[in-house]
Amino acid sequence: MSFLFKSKKSLEEIIKENKIILNRSIRELNREKNKLERSIPKILNEIKKHLKNNQMDSALILSKDLIRIRNNINNLIKMQSQIKAFILRLQTIKSSNTMSISMNNIAKSLRLLNSQMSIVSLQKIICDFEKQNEIMDIKEEITNESINNVVDDDINGIQIDDETKKIIDELSEEIGIDLNELLPKSINNINLNSDNNINIKLK
Repeated sequence: MSFLFKSKKSLEEIIKENKIILNRSIRELNREKNKLERSIPKILNEIKKHLKNNQMDSALILSKDLIRIRNNINNLIKMQSQIKAFILRLQTIKSSNTMSISMNNIAKSLRLLNSQMSIVSLQKIICDFEKQNEIMDIKEEITNESINNVVDDDINGIQIDDETKKIIDELSEEIGIDLNELLPKSINNINLNSDNNINIKLK
């Protein structure tokens, strides 16, 4: 009664068992082939001996045996090739079965993900992401604009009239600076105080 409770073998187990049997058959066929091949030189020597002794009938009989043995060797080689081809087919079936199992597992995983994923929640997440990203872009734009305004105010706030330019030209010529290349980059700050004193700061 124990066979009633015996678990059913999987496809991989069946393929493995059949491969063992087929490989054993190949080894047996190969041993038989080698045995026949070893008998050929002996038969050839006997045929030569009968021919030398002018025993044609015996030589013809052994020749027919030799042909029969060679045919059997060819048949054994063909049988080995067929068994090897069948083993390759078993391997292909095993690979296909493994692929099928993998695809089935992937399908189960996708089915589970789809059952747990809410389209409404996903759309809400996407909308929230786009909203926060837009807010970040606006804040970055405002920050950059504020920084640019501060920098522009520091630079563009410099008022250079003719008298100031004249002084700058004279001082630049004395120290050997080309004003056309450096103005206004070479000037960080120019202040005219109430007593008309001029303070100049160069880079």
